Amino acid sequence: MKMNIKIIILVVIAILANAGTGFSQTFNWIIETVDSDGGGSTSIKIDSNDYPHISYYDNTSFNLKYAKWNGSSWNKEVVTSIEAYSYFTSLALDAYDYAHISYQYTINADARELRYAKWNGASWNTEIVDSTGNGGWDSSLVLDSHGYPHISYLVHPISASQLKYARWNGISWNIEIVDSFAGVEINHTTIALDSNDYPHISYWDKTNGNLKYARWNGSSWDIEVVDSAGNVGINPSLALDSNHFPHISYGGNYTSGNLKYAKWNGSSWNIEVADSADDVGQYSSLAFGYDEYPGIAYRDRTNRNVKFAIWKGAFWEVETVDSSPQNVGQCTSMVLGNSDYSPHISYLESTTGSLKYAKGVYIIPPTTPTMTPTQTPDLGYSFQVIHGLIRSSRGESAKMLVELPCAGYVCLRIYDITGRKIATLLDGSLSAGSHEILWNGGDAGSGTYLVYFEAKDHQARGKLVLVK
Repeated sequence: MKMNIKIIILVVIAILANAGTGFSQTFNWIIETVDSDGGGSTSIKIDSNDYPHISYYDNTSFNLKYAKWNGSSWNKEVVTSIEAYSYFTSLALDAYDYAHISYQYTINADARELRYAKWNGASWNTEIVDSTGNGGWDSSLVLDSHGYPHISYLVHPISASQLKYARWNGISWNIEIVDSFAGVEINHTTIALDSNDYPHISYWDKTNGNLKYARWNGSSWDIEVVDSAGNVGINPSLALDSNHFPHISYGGNYTSGNLKYAKWNGSSWNIEVADSADDVGQYSSLAFGYDEYPGIAYRDRTNRNVKFAIWKGAFWEVETVDSSPQNVGQCTSMVLGNSDYSPHISYLESTTGSLKYAKGVYIIPPTTPTMTPTQTPDLGYSFQVIHGLIRSSRGESAKMLVELPCAGYVCLRIYDITGRKIATLLDGSLSAGSHEILWNGGDAGSGTYLVYFEAKDHQARGKLVLVK
């Protein structure tokens, strides 16, 4: 018995010591090859079942391809099979979990187009978005509240690079130049939309070695340099928090650099280094987890590994995802799961040219001092989403269960993913016991919604998906 106590004490000491360093293990990584024929220019998203979908470039046939997990295996198909390079893919899923993909189509070395493919439920519809100049580079795609696509991308004519933005208005494409400089090369764009469907774009000014950020204010573009300390800004990834403040992950140059992270605090940029071990930060991909703590997937160029950094509230925890000797980590794309915020990462294994996929499974499920995804940590108070998928065509409603140990004030509100309040279901006194709460979606559009519960000092949250 004394020996067991001693062992437990030693284990606790070891855990606390590792937690202080920022390098303790949070995930067990499940890794598999999705497609051995090719896996360049990957882009990954998660559907309403937390199943991964990936768009990518087939290095063997030069085709644009699409893979999705059906719960037991990968379904893979060719989106375009024309004998031409279909590169720089970016994927988005609509409220029906249908795929939308932007990509570059290569006609010849000096003529490239931005194209767009959409799954309609039975087949792929493809179209040319912009055929002017040598365009379609580094496209980034996002869907607005109407399900319309917005794309940021680059055009590289001989005289100057152009950052361009294309938006579907329901009838045609509106296209404009966001930033352009003679003799300046711009690379690596990423786009996000706020609650007004206004675009925010981060990108790399390669010539001057700066990270830049552009925001549409409703009438014009506000453009600024975020970081100019050395040659920085490679492979930026942008996300907006619930206050619509931008957060950007990015790396240094191609030969030596750190993984860096910049966030807007409302008046200025806070910039810090998330990982400085060797040459890291290429192909960064950023997403928010619990309490909007950022997670970043990226490539360690020195060791040719895939790595993942997650903010723990006081430090960055960094771990290696895939250290295969086959040169992995190029074209990294990452998303966090809807239900448990587990990281899903797609990337290229360069030696074999294969598409790989890694999922992080929490060793110990994450908690915070105030809330977890579905239930408060204090006995007696609980909140649970019993049925979170709302299909209006079937007359369905979301079903939630609230349990209180005593009568008291309860607040239950629903927000969209940008932080905009959609509905207040409870805001007042509620008796002790179990209460079933329903929500049919009201006038809200199709999409993912977050529901927040508060009773006394107890909080919790859950996720709802509305399909109309």
